[in-house]
Amino acid sequence: MNPSTAAHLLALLPLAFVSLLLPWFGQSRRGVLFGVTVSLDFASAPEAQSALRSYRRSVFAVVLATLAIVVSMLWIAPAGSRANSFAPVFAILLELVVTYLLWRRGAAAIRPHAATIPLERHTDLVPVSTTLPFLATAASLLPLAATALLLHLHWNQIPLRFVVHWNAAGEANRWGTRSFGSVFGPILAGTMTVLLLTASSIFISHANGPQMSQRRRALVPLAALAWAIVGLFCTLALRPLLHFTPSTMLLSSAGYIAVVLALSLWLVPRSGLAPYSKSTEPYDSTPDFGWYAGIFYYNPSDAAVIVPKRFGWGWTFNFARPAAWIVLGAILLFTLSLKVLI
Repeated sequence: MNPSTAAHLLALLPLAFVSLLLPWFGQSRRGVLFGVTVSLDFASAPEAQSALRSYRRSVFAVVLATLAIVVSMLWIAPAGSRANSFAPVFAILLELVVTYLLWRRGAAAIRPHAATIPLERHTDLVPVSTTLPFLATAASLLPLAATALLLHLHWNQIPLRFVVHWNAAGEANRWGTRSFGSVFGPILAGTMTVLLLTASSIFISHANGPQMSQRRRALVPLAALAWAIVGLFCTLALRPLLHFTPSTMLLSSAGYIAVVLALSLWLVPRSGLAPYSKSTEPYDSTPDFGWYAGIFYYNPSDAAVIVPKRFGWGWTFNFARPAAWIVLGAILLFTLSLKVLI
């Protein structure tokens, strides 16, 4: 398989993964259907089933059409062109936007059946250990340290100029130099990523909000994800010494992407927030009036900092809490720093 064809297939991996999940994205959670609070038995009602079938059919049609368009673009566009590089990214964004609009259409159909539910929060008395996942996440710094030491010991063997990126045709289009930034940039970026994941684990498991036990059960997949990401950064850092070919880098990248996607699939059910998943709380404990467009939660009377999402899986911030803005700012600062490093 030539590098261009392999690059096409690799570019489609994230798109295929997102497409696989979209028909079940943000549609139903116990006591919530299309972001609308409903009675617990309403999910089996004819109105609910009809709305779900319409939503899934529409999303499947969008997914198939988008995949067909992207495959055509990747096949026709010249290797290394902008259309070739950005087609999967734009396709994912398009699918998410259309899926959200279809979800809003489902919400409009369900809203007449909304129920007024007493807002109660319960405490899960079964303890969930957090120490080992935290330690496992922090321990992923060890391979980064070992890689940094290896680069330091073999500094004189690093070429003065080395390839760090190839286009879809397998042609080198970006080089690094034997400097601290070029050589140790991936190590620094990996270290920052691990520190962010460790801090995120602490925040997710201890921040005020409902379903704390479900959040803590997500720490093990997060630790595994940290190790997978560290493996990718170590591979990138060793490029000057191992002299990777385009095919080798594509194969390594495909492997790491597959592992990360598999861990993401593992994370969804462990979070307790997948569709129809059982929960210690009958509802998500957030009132409908606090949600704007179904995705932004702002409720000054709610002490929770993070709450379950209504569109998608996982958690989101209560933007009425100052801590939410501080954490969001830290994430944005990290993202900008990571862009500079790699």
